[in-house]
Amino acid sequence: YPVGTTNITWTVTDDNGNEAQPVIQTVTVTDDQAPVIAAVEAINTTADADTCGAMIDIVPPTATDNCTVGNVIGTRDDNLPLDAEYPVGTTNITWTVTDDNGNKAQPVIQTVTVIDN
Repeated sequence: YPVGTTNITWTVTDDNGNEAQPVIQTVTVTDDQAPVIAAVEAINTTADADTCGAMIDIVPPTATDNCTVGNVIGTRDDNLPLDAEYPVGTTNITWTVTDDNGNKAQPVIQTVTVIDN
């Protein structure tokens, strides 16, 4: 049975053609399983030439779930877009995802460290 409510109507007719009153049985399935975000690796890099930061191609981690899962969303702790330059120092990305039934995964934090060499 899928997540949600399914009604089953039970009927019976005896050997003489007498029909019983139909009985409706309701089956309700809920999804209580939260999705899981895959582990992420820390990113350590050096600053780009002639800048005080680095442009980094950030790839979202995957997420798995027993039902359909949404897109994994990353939020930087400096509130800049993921494709903006990462400054020298440490920036944390918090990865989150919610499945189609409203269950939220435990957030995963990825650390991006840029060193000025």
